[in-house]
Amino acid sequence: MTRTFSTAIDDSRHLMLTRCLFLVGALLLAWPPAARAQGLAEQAEAAYYAGDYAHSAALYLQAIESGDTDPVLPVNAACALALSGQGDAAMAQLRAAIDRGFFDTNELQRDPDLESLRTRPDWNSLLQKATEAKRLEDKRWNDKAFATSYRPTLSETEKQAGLALIWAEARYGFANFDLAPDESDWNARYIEFIPRVAAAKTTIDYYRQLQAFISGLHDGHSSVSFPPEVRNGLYGRPAMRTERVGDDVVVTQVIDPSLPVHVGDVIRSIDGRPVDDYAESRVAPYVSYSTPQDRAVRVYDYDLLYGPTAQTVTLELAGADGSARTVTVPRKGTEGSHRTPTPPFELRWEPHDIAYVRLNSFGSMDAANLWHENYDTIRQRARGIVFDLRANGGGNTGVGYAILADLIDHASQTSSSELTVYRSTLRAWGFGQRRDSPQISSVAPASRPHFDGPVALLIGPHTYSAAEDFVVAFDMAGRGALIGAATGGSTGQPLSFPLPGGGSARVCTKRDRYADGREFVGVGVQPDIEVEPTLASIRSGKDPILERALAWIGEQD
Repeated sequence: MTRTFSTAIDDSRHLMLTRCLFLVGALLLAWPPAARAQGLAEQAEAAYYAGDYAHSAALYLQAIESGDTDPVLPVNAACALALSGQGDAAMAQLRAAIDRGFFDTNELQRDPDLESLRTRPDWNSLLQKATEAKRLEDKRWNDKAFATSYRPTLSETEKQAGLALIWAEARYGFANFDLAPDESDWNARYIEFIPRVAAAKTTIDYYRQLQAFISGLHDGHSSVSFPPEVRNGLYGRPAMRTERVGDDVVVTQVIDPSLPVHVGDVIRSIDGRPVDDYAESRVAPYVSYSTPQDRAVRVYDYDLLYGPTAQTVTLELAGADGSARTVTVPRKGTEGSHRTPTPPFELRWEPHDIAYVRLNSFGSMDAANLWHENYDTIRQRARGIVFDLRANGGGNTGVGYAILADLIDHASQTSSSELTVYRSTLRAWGFGQRRDSPQISSVAPASRPHFDGPVALLIGPHTYSAAEDFVVAFDMAGRGALIGAATGGSTGQPLSFPLPGGGSARVCTKRDRYADGREFVGVGVQPDIEVEPTLASIRSGKDPILERALAWIGEQD
């Protein structure tokens, strides 16, 4: 079967989890969505896992006949048909998939489920059909025409082409215009930036202008990235972390112990400028963000101290004892300079047999795999579980769903997704644009016994993207308490594309909500119990959010 997530597969269980990830992605791609087709696809997937390929194929065909036009469904049907010995029918479904827009010839030649088809006399003509379909599509969407290589300066043509490409991709594909302030000004913003990019003398200056331009979408999944040739040199940072805490900007972590800074130091100025003045003038104009709390994270943590690695940065600090001092610290390259390497999954035991499970990343299947390796011990021993997603910036949504499946005893709805589809004919008829009908996904319980004890989920503004999808699903299941602060408020499916000069951009093309219609993009998932760190708690090394979660679990007896 084809898969929408690329994951290393080491054994059959990893394969199962990866296919589960594909199912999540495939269902969200349904277009227009149909609840009946979704249910049939889920049944087809289950039959596939059980090895009943003929039944799986029949269910996939029913899903297709229900009116679902997802190009992936006929590919999956072809896989099941091929495995059940129905070669002619499998080839017919692959041709139908190509007609619907599937032309990944690498996947066609690589998928082991299609092995029996590759010796057929009509196989090469199928590949030619896919290749031709891709060629025709590229005539309209060939990003390579914009993908010129890095040079210190770019031509006026290249600079204007890159700006126009971002404007066009957002104009026709951006999912969240209704969340952006002054949404009608996107065209005016484009006109405003034409002379600004023309005046950019260097490629670095040009990319700064592109970052400022796309920040007008006010969306954390829509951004511009510098060319790799200059990225590391531009994005050096002292080996420390900072955070906005109330009215202060506080050092929250010191990665290099040789630095003359301490956790709990308050930053008063940067390179001689008051910290807020520096942040608002030097950092904020180039930051893409979805919510005020997302902006605070990006401006005062992720990007605050970034700068050329060849330059030092001077900080005026106020210590816990009230003393003031000025220090100069070096910037290092992006690799490891501002983050302590953390595993995707961490487990420790708190008093009274409460399991503390820190899920730091959904960037690979590792978090789900390690959860499953430890699950039996946790289920048998734990009085309750605290999941900590406060540092989880996202990854693949299905990773979190694979974990949630062990916490529920019935299928639970997760989020509602709407794809952005531009229809020029509607404009010709004088109508406005619309999204496709919402597609609601769900998580089914695992086949093994579920954990039925109390569960708390720690969240905050660093909780982002696929991690927020997990939080929404957990909340929809009514599985426990959300404790901490509002999440970053940004998820969706970005469309990435290359830019002149070797960099790239991305634009969010999918709008997500709670399955019951509640918004969290542009708002953030709200906690049930709000607790935030303070300057005093940081300086004392205490974690009031975790402490409240442990107390909450104790209150559930």
